[in-house]
Amino acid sequence: MTIEELEEFFKGRELPKEVQINRAVRITDVQLFLTTGIAQVKARGTTNPCYWHLLELREHLLKMDSGEMQEQ
Repeated sequence: MTIEELEEFFKGRELPKEVQINRAVRITDVQLFLTTGIAQVKARGTTNPCYWHLLELREHLLKMDSGEMQEQ
C-alpha cells in the first residue's frame, strides 16, 4: 500500500481521539500521529517504522468498523 493510499484511507474519516493498536503501541493523539507519521514516511520511505504503525492503525480501524473489536 502506498502512502498516498494510506492518506486517502484516513482522509475525512472519523477517528477516535486515542487508540491502542497492539499490546505495545497506544496512540494518545490519533490526528497528531497521522500528521507526523505520514510526514515521516514521505521523508524516509516505507522502511520507516511509522509506515508499519500506520498500517496497523488502518487495520485496527477496519476491525472496529466491522465490529470485530471495540475501541479501547
